[in-house]
Amino acid sequence: MLKEKTFQILCIILVLSIFSSCKKESEATSYNVSGRVLNSYGEPIANITINVGSKVTSTDQDGNWSINLVEGDQTVTPSDTSYTFSPSQIKVSTTNRNLNFKAAYIANGFDQELINWLIAQQLPNGLLESTENGNFVSLYDNALAALVFTITKDYSRAESIFDFFNNRINSELNNGVGGFAQFRDRNGIPNNHRWLGDNAWLLIALNNYKSFTGSSRYNLLSEQIKNWILSLQDSDGGFFRVMPAMELY
Repeated sequence: MLKEKTFQILCIILVLSIFSSCKKESEATSYNVSGRVLNSYGEPIANITINVGSKVTSTDQDGNWSINLVEGDQTVTPSDTSYTFSPSQIKVSTTNRNLNFKAAYIANGFDQELINWLIAQQLPNGLLESTENGNFVSLYDNALAALVFTITKDYSRAESIFDFFNNRINSELNNGVGGFAQFRDRNGIPNNHRWLGDNAWLLIALNNYKSFTGSSRYNLLSEQIKNWILSLQDSDGGFFRVMPAMELY
């Protein structure tokens, strides 16, 4: 009887020892992973699903996510039907707190219809008419169109707009009162109005293009527009909407 109980106790000890050993081994090989999901502007995106093996979480309002006690070789995959991700997935096997993804918005059907209309408005010289067959081109409208083309990664169309103005740094931007004309005809012949806001929007579009592409192609154009805008600053810190010597209308 004593031998039987002793044997049972030894079996229990053996089982507990094996269980404890497996648990310690599991704990030793588990690891934590975390990161962020940002859009092309570097802004956080919430509610993006993150899959790591059988574990699932989602990003918070700051774009952050984390999953603990991951085991073995795994693949981290973000998913959302409204975005594509770069990289599309990341393989992990150890703790990593910098698993970051860049999300690019996918245009839905209505968005694509608007984009197609913008494309149809673009002339051979790169400019977009503000109305169909209207012979009226707005600097502001073209800056916004360049933003759209950049966001949708249609960089060649954005570049066509930028190239038009890049070729006129000396003849228009730095000529006379300076700045690019607020309006022009479809052939690119400008009027005499030079507004700060319209030029500022072109600068915003250029900065976004550089942020998306990393290209320094339009650095000179951006710098010259910035310098012209700064020349409109008054002694009290405010900015003139137009050059003081110019007529508003």
